Amino acid sequence: MISPIVEPGKFISLAMQKDERYKAVKRLIEKGDITEFNQMFTFIPKTVVARDLGAAPARFSEKMNQIEKFTLQDIFSIARLLEVENIAVLKLAANQYQVQAKTKTKQTS
Repeated sequence: MISPIVEPGKFISLAMQKDERYKAVKRLIEKGDITEFNQMFTFIPKTVVARDLGAAPARFSEKMNQIEKFTLQDIFSIARLLEVENIAVLKLAANQYQVQAKTKTKQTS
C-alpha cells in the first residue's frame, strides 16, 4: 500500500504564509512553460512543497522519482498550494510519467 504524502489528521493550511514562488509556478503552468511535474521544482524547492504538505522531504523525493507513487490526494493537495485546477497538476504528472517511462525503457535496452 502506498502511503499518502499528507498524513491522516494533518491538513494543509492555506492561511499560512505561502512562499511567493508558488505564484511564479502557477503563472508558468498557466502559460504552458511548465509541462512536466518535476519542472516546477526548478522554481520552488521540493523541500518547501514537502514541508507545506506535511511530508518528509525524502519521501517526497522518492515519489518524484517514481511519479506513479503520488496519490490523487497528493496531486490535488499540490494543486491547492499552487491555486490551479486539479487537472493541470494531473496533466503535469501524466507528462512526467511518460518521460520517466521512456527513461526506464532506455536504461533496460
